Amino acid sequence: MALTYPFSFQEEQRWPYSDLSDPEEYLNSLDKFEHLQHDLEDYQKLKDGLKFDVATYLARAKWFRNLNEEKIKCAMCFWEEYALEVLDSVVKKLGSWTKENAERFEGENILPYYDEFLDMAAMAYCKWEDLTYLGEDLQHSLLVEWYKENAKKEQHV
Repeated sequence: MALTYPFSFQEEQRWPYSDLSDPEEYLNSLDKFEHLQHDLEDYQKLKDGLKFDVATYLARAKWFRNLNEEKIKCAMCFWEEYALEVLDSVVKKLGSWTKENAERFEGENILPYYDEFLDMAAMAYCKWEDLTYLGEDLQHSLLVEWYKENAKKEQHV
């Protein structure tokens, strides 16, 4: 039994915009492409800036300064990946990325107690990697309180 295909291999491949006989429609599609290109450039700048921000955050963090060189490299990779994942999730939620979005979604607006969130995640990372955090309990009280309050609010809704 011979295989049949819903298309012919001899069909010529056409440029997707070749059906755009209306010049205005073609120009609109070009405009959309250029707008998308600007969004991508803004997003790339933001990603590059975020990598720098992660390095700055780590340089200020006491827990990070107490690590040995090998663990510093490991933590740096982890935080860069983590920060980019947070950024990607925000961009997916918005559907695009522009400078206006960047102003609205700075770190403090993504999560309440943003610095505490980063500290707690850092401490959890230390615990996971079996690192010590100045011999302290690996719970951040402010953030734990915030989660408790939110859990109560959600139960009442």
